[in-house]
Amino acid sequence: MKNESLPAEIDPPEHARRWWVPMAGAVVMVLLANVVLMFCGVRHRTGNEERMLAAKWSLAGDRGRSFDWIVVGDSSGAFGVDPASLAKDLSGDCVNLCTFGSMGISGDAWMLEHYLANHASPQGVIIVHAADVWVSDQGDAFYQYAAAMPISTSSLLSRLVRLGSSPSELFITLRYRDWFPLLQLKDDLRGILGWSPDDESMSTDRSQMPADGSLRLPASEARPEAVAAQSATYLSAGSEKTSFDWRYRSSLDRIIALAREKKICVYLANGPIAKPALELPHFQTSLRGVTSQLTSLAASETYVSYILRDWVAFAPEEMQNCNHIVGPAVDDYTHALAEAILNAPQ
Repeated sequence: MKNESLPAEIDPPEHARRWWVPMAGAVVMVLLANVVLMFCGVRHRTGNEERMLAAKWSLAGDRGRSFDWIVVGDSSGAFGVDPASLAKDLSGDCVNLCTFGSMGISGDAWMLEHYLANHASPQGVIIVHAADVWVSDQGDAFYQYAAAMPISTSSLLSRLVRLGSSPSELFITLRYRDWFPLLQLKDDLRGILGWSPDDESMSTDRSQMPADGSLRLPASEARPEAVAAQSATYLSAGSEKTSFDWRYRSSLDRIIALAREKKICVYLANGPIAKPALELPHFQTSLRGVTSQLTSLAASETYVSYILRDWVAFAPEEMQNCNHIVGPAVDDYTHALAEAILNAPQ
């Protein structure tokens, strides 16, 4: 019989046996980049808006309590809608999940999806936006702040891809979320050692946030001089906005699809505005295209209403800026919002 022997083992090439070298090199480069940026003073500080966003998302995912009414939107609603007063007027539990303007309507859609994934359908969803948010475009700040949402990176990136985000926009998100861990560690250490600056004094930790999501401005006093100065140039940067930012319209369509599927009433509401800004000659002109779209949309959709179309205006003595009200004005706006909902066509 022919003597057959096993073939000799073939050693892999030298570069194949050292597969870990480029991987280790990449890790070293990332660590060095972190160290260099740290000592250069570059860092990403977790600010009020990011902490508030993370806290509101945590609240929306808390399965311990469901609500009859959900309020989403920007900071004009976060600070201008009192969920306790709204709950009394509408005879049902209410939660305020509003965040801030940079999240726009895309943030509304994602927040609503997150809530519905963890709760039964509410009776109604109220979307409150300031004038300059209704007509704005989705800018780079959206991607920076979206990185603060307490969801996995893969889930966040898949949302951004569906939203048609560019590689540079995805890079912004990753830059603030995962690429520079030592920068975030530095922020955490600063907080532990009490080195955080004074402008981080507003507490938005989930553990300290009221169960209905209610917030109050860090300083409750009005700033009439600042409001008057801001009003003079409000919405003056751009001409008439003939239509929504396409990504905002895509997100609004998603909200409408959820309303149809879940049979939820959606109320699109104009937020509070300073009287001097409302009286500007170009105010209505700048909003004409967008408000016309909202009106047509509400007329064509069974579950959608557009309310407070004529705006609820306040004197500078009742506001901190053109969109943020303080003191008794909060109750006034909340009651006006509730009344508009109760009188909206069903």
